[in-house]
Amino acid sequence: MQMAYEASEMSKDLYGEDAFNEIMLLTFHPNSTFSDVPMDPADYALRSPFPTIHLLRGVDVRKAEDICEKQNKTTEDIAIANESRLRGVGYA
Repeated sequence: MQMAYEASEMSKDLYGEDAFNEIMLLTFHPNSTFSDVPMDPADYALRSPFPTIHLLRGVDVRKAEDICEKQNKTTEDIAIANESRLRGVGYA
């Protein structure tokens, strides 16, 4: 999660305190981990073959949040479902 935090700070450096209204930076890395469990397949949710920064427009994030709200869900529910799916698949 350190890389995600650093991307958040980088976004604030670029756009100021209103950064999350304009753009969000999401980081992916081949060795990314966020789970406390060693060798957790859910870590692949933040991995990519090469270090990558994904730019998310604030307006698109808000649209996703609105869709989730209509479904009585949160964007965190998407992350939880993705982690569960990856753990179900496991390592090939």
